[in-house]
Amino acid sequence: MPFSMVLASFPLARHDGLNEVSCAPYVLSSYVTENWGNNNPPIILALDIPHPIEDNECADLILQENPNVVGFSTYVWNYKKVERVINLVKKYSRDTICIVGGPHAEVNCDEQLVKGNIDFFILGEGEQKLLDLLKIIFLKSNKKLKEIPGLLWYDDDGIHGNRNKSTSIPLSKIPSPWLNGEIELNKKMEYAVSVEISRGCPFKCTYCNWGGKVRTRIFDTKKVINELDVILQNRNVRSIFLNHFDLFAQQASAEIILDYLYENITSNVDIYACASLRKISKGLIEKSRRIPNFTVGIGIQSTDDDVLKLVKRRPIKETLSNKLLPIINEFPDAPLAYDII
Repeated sequence: MPFSMVLASFPLARHDGLNEVSCAPYVLSSYVTENWGNNNPPIILALDIPHPIEDNECADLILQENPNVVGFSTYVWNYKKVERVINLVKKYSRDTICIVGGPHAEVNCDEQLVKGNIDFFILGEGEQKLLDLLKIIFLKSNKKLKEIPGLLWYDDDGIHGNRNKSTSIPLSKIPSPWLNGEIELNKKMEYAVSVEISRGCPFKCTYCNWGGKVRTRIFDTKKVINELDVILQNRNVRSIFLNHFDLFAQQASAEIILDYLYENITSNVDIYACASLRKISKGLIEKSRRIPNFTVGIGIQSTDDDVLKLVKRRPIKETLSNKLLPIINEFPDAPLAYDII
């Protein structure tokens, strides 16, 4: 008998009434399914949890699928809710295996493992780690739990595993839920979606448990353009987030994406991306300001050198004065927003 799994996504609460769609559960579902083999392939449901929703309603949505396994991706805005929902899932279905991953997974994993309701934490990129874990549990593969990097679990002898977030999967092997049809936006509602352009983060801010600890990699630009083609065919999409640690990191790639957006975006779709202060340039801003409803978010941790030193970021006053301010003066309509982190 094949086992069943629910991969649940708790979207960011939006104030514009749009339904947020997370790529994470769809990518994981696709990877596990495509690489499982012919031996009782699992039944996996990627479930976008509507917002707002009460914890008990959320648990009911998950349990009505009668899953053997439930997986959750955690972020700073949802990890507390994930913990509460898992407690309810375990209350009514003790044997259901609960797995937690995502950027926020490492923050309080030891405490949660000891409490006993979360069976496994996966740190770092999860595709191969989740596949290996499920094969050990359900196919009794020869691989050992301790051989899976970034996997943590708890038993009577304490916490086991390691916190190695490394991954060896080439980005070319990561399936696209947009191109394989895994994500369908057919309901009569309006959506906010994202396109994954990179993974990891080159910065090592002390307040973040992700940056500098996960290898930085960038997807092929042709794949990104093909995904945008698919997304823009859907009239229900109202907002697109270009998920990149720095859209301007590679100028040639940035120019291709910005030119594509200029030629294809209509006025009823909002586009948002992040860029670093040091990579901003007059040429890229000139291209950006042509695109309707496009915003580039610039992260500014602080202008205080002592604060920046504490969070392991370089001083920025000189960059602000010599690079950003001249661009703003020349282009008062530059589509820039400033995230004071």
